Amino acid sequence: MDIIETFEKVTEFLGAQNITQARACLNQIEDKIPDNGAIQKITGQLYQWIGDDGKSLKYILRARELLPDDTSLLLCLGYHYLDNGAPKLAADFFEKYLLTEAATARILCFLGRAHDYNGDKHKAENILREAVKIMPSDIESQLHLGRVLISNEKHRDASDCFEELKFFYPDNTMVDLCLNRVNALLAGIDKTAGRATSTEAATVVCVKHGAKYGANYVNRLASMVRRWSSVGVDFFCLTDDPSGLEAGIQTLQLPNKNILGQDISGWWQKLSMFGEKIEGLGSHILYFDLDVVITGSIDPLLFYDSDFAIAQNCYVPIFSSSVMRFKNGSRPEIWSDFSQINAQKYGGDEIWIASKVPDADIFPSDWCKIYRLHAARAIPEGSIVISFGGEPNPADYPAPWVKDYWH
Repeated sequence: MDIIETFEKVTEFLGAQNITQARACLNQIEDKIPDNGAIQKITGQLYQWIGDDGKSLKYILRARELLPDDTSLLLCLGYHYLDNGAPKLAADFFEKYLLTEAATARILCFLGRAHDYNGDKHKAENILREAVKIMPSDIESQLHLGRVLISNEKHRDASDCFEELKFFYPDNTMVDLCLNRVNALLAGIDKTAGRATSTEAATVVCVKHGAKYGANYVNRLASMVRRWSSVGVDFFCLTDDPSGLEAGIQTLQLPNKNILGQDISGWWQKLSMFGEKIEGLGSHILYFDLDVVITGSIDPLLFYDSDFAIAQNCYVPIFSSSVMRFKNGSRPEIWSDFSQINAQKYGGDEIWIASKVPDADIFPSDWCKIYRLHAARAIPEGSIVISFGGEPNPADYPAPWVKDYWH
């Protein structure tokens, strides 16, 4: 198989979302890649699609040397740095591109996101408004604009943004969720600002199902929880296989069926935490995904005073279920209303949770960060938890700091 045929095969694998086979296929010809600008560029773009950031950057930088007038490589570099914790550098490359090329909604959306992740919410808002002017029907630009407007406490403007999207996408679930969220904010339900401290620490809970994450992930999470809390913490694991868990980790059986008797698996099993009050877990539960790394004292999370609080989503104006604190048994409808039909409609647990709890509190944005967007180069100041989600994984030790914290 020659290089072009391999590229075509890799593209087929990626189109089918088979990342493992795509990577293996491309790796087979890596030592045969010629020092040709166009080939180096394609190779870099394919590795970027796969998510192999180190190899992608190597080929894109070489293509840039060989093709200095190819402005599309500026975009490749912008995408790379945006997805690797360097939003300011990403913005610089997007802006260089826009010096010579016409602005599109897509490029302005990425530029706006770069400024958002760099902390300049007002600049992000202005750029995203320009993106929406160019293409009002661009759902990605509108959703991110709405997210930034909420951050800037312009809830009425955010509502107008989502209402406009509703015109273009009347049956879009995400648009409906965003409208529900901003309507909750407009109703004054949001209680995030000035949050008081609870008098009782939450019980820490995680969920381990299937073979994706071994017992070592639970053991490491329990170790981090103990190191980063100033009080004694009860640690529970809901699991279908308790083997290999260290002493001191308490376990509860993880159900494999919902209350309708339908089979469930994967992240949907997480929802069983929201049933009727679980005896032995105390009044509040602090949940962590297994692929998180704790980087600071979790006391603010343990004592956060809310019946339901959750990490923010950095892409759309809903939530990230990687970190949650909620009153034990307070939202049974999250579990009791769940069915296989809803699994198909909503596609992910945090989307389903957002549909049931639009009035959730959001943890302060500094506390919960995403590895790719915020921590690929260093631990963000003020962070408590870094979530990974997909690739890379903490076990890959993608940044030097991970070895010092994930144990």
